[in-house]
Amino acid sequence: MRKFPKSISRQDISERILQFREKIVNLTQAEFALRVGVSLRALQTYEHAQADVSVEFCKRAFDAFGLDPLWLMTGQGAPQVGAERGGGRPLVQAAYDAVQDAIAQSNEAVSEEKKGWLVQAVHEHLVRANGDLNKVDIPFLMRLSPS
Repeated sequence: MRKFPKSISRQDISERILQFREKIVNLTQAEFALRVGVSLRALQTYEHAQADVSVEFCKRAFDAFGLDPLWLMTGQGAPQVGAERGGGRPLVQAAYDAVQDAIAQSNEAVSEEKKGWLVQAVHEHLVRANGDLNKVDIPFLMRLSPS
């Protein structure tokens, strides 16, 4: 049975996530998790090499920051892909911005966990709506979201 090369070890991937978050985008775990659209706990398990990184995480990190999946998995190439591959404004960034705006307009105190849930929900709706934010009812999602 063939084994993955050492460069694809869980530990190496966790170190690259940490390096990218701290040194390249300079965000806290909570900020990074929120922008990527994953729970803080999921990010922590990835950064501590307690779980394998999901394909969904790779996709969302690419959408949010242009994080190159090849670099993340192998360390080859550059950490970020240029805008020419990522397209215009990433959907996760659009979801994050829309959630922040909706929270500001509502004057409601919202926990980081609820913000993360909302960003994920809005991102999923944006994917289904081909990026059309007008088709996403964020105030309705805020009422549905777990407290």
